[in-house]
Amino acid sequence: MSEAAKMDDRETNVKNAPKKQLIKEVVLYGIIGCSASGFDFALFFIFASLLGFDQFIVNIFTVYAGMTLSFILNRNFNFKVKDNTAKRAVMFYCVGTLGLLLSEFILFIGSSLGLEVLITKIISIFIVALFQFILNKFISFGYRFDKARETKK
Repeated sequence: MSEAAKMDDRETNVKNAPKKQLIKEVVLYGIIGCSASGFDFALFFIFASLLGFDQFIVNIFTVYAGMTLSFILNRNFNFKVKDNTAKRAVMFYCVGTLGLLLSEFILFIGSSLGLEVLITKIISIFIVALFQFILNKFISFGYRFDKARETKK
């Protein structure tokens, strides 16, 4: 292979690196999200379906339980951003709370339309997951606190 061809290959690899990283993050976020959503769904099923607690109240607690698991796993295994944990957790929970509100809205719409609650819950999980990936990637785990501090000086 000629030197020019090797250079082209290296340039292509460099250009594709961010795409590969994004794909890796999306896939891992999906795996972590499935784990957290499965945890959320299992708790929701136990407390709402088996024990008969109010679905809207149960949803709040189960979403936050799933959110906690998701933050821990994404922080340690996906985005690997371990600085400013408390600030990142607050941002993650703010994004999660927006997701919770969206989930509650979807449950309300599903209930109003007479849809089965567990089917509605599954639909809400997919919609909310996409919404939260975008915000968490660029806000919760993408924000550079050190850069913000430098610009204030």
